[in-house]
Amino acid sequence: MKKQFVLFLFLFLCSAVLAFEQRDFTISGLQCQSLTCEAREGIIPHQLTTIEVSGNARQFAGYSVLMRVVNRGTRTIALERKVGVMANGGFTASIPAYTLAGGQYVFGFVPVNQPDKTFAAGQFTISAAGVAAQQFPATSSTSGSLAGHWYGIAGTMADIVINPDGSYISGGSARGTWRADGRSVVFNGPLAAWNNGRGKLNARGDVIEFYWTNSAGAKQYFVLEKP
Repeated sequence: MKKQFVLFLFLFLCSAVLAFEQRDFTISGLQCQSLTCEAREGIIPHQLTTIEVSGNARQFAGYSVLMRVVNRGTRTIALERKVGVMANGGFTASIPAYTLAGGQYVFGFVPVNQPDKTFAAGQFTISAAGVAAQQFPATSSTSGSLAGHWYGIAGTMADIVINPDGSYISGGSARGTWRADGRSVVFNGPLAAWNNGRGKLNARGDVIEFYWTNSAGAKQYFVLEKP
């Protein structure tokens, strides 16, 4: 009986390893805010891929922060674990992308005792190798489809009300204007500080992303979502 159990366990582990090895996928749209990140392939290209992340959180030096990876499609937590912060504030983490299902993901780092206070974040998409990322619709979004209340997510602190008349209100008082330009939304006023006010609208029309590299070479990422 013991030998049979050992044989069964061996075969199970072998099949699990083969399942990981046979999965061929790619990562696209990797973007980070207040972090440095890159997709790194393992010994098998396009299969045992991880996302290596590093950052600095001097305020938590000597303690731990919480890393959380969320599937945007299902709105479920795919991975959550503590990450140690060194005495100089530096921290590193590895996201095992090869264990995640296909889809769009956001990830962030928060204080252990304040899980709603994201101080660094990013996003990426997992898709089968050779499969193009989801394309934006060819038609432009109408004023009516964008009008509504938008909130900052993935570490972005924002509260925006977009009006169908081409105006918007930021933070309850600051005002500006906006216009649709294909799959982009161009803002004047307070949001002009983000990528010169030019954001990208996702395929569902409920997320606007601002991504650019500033003059110092740092990656900047801000994102709004309409519930």
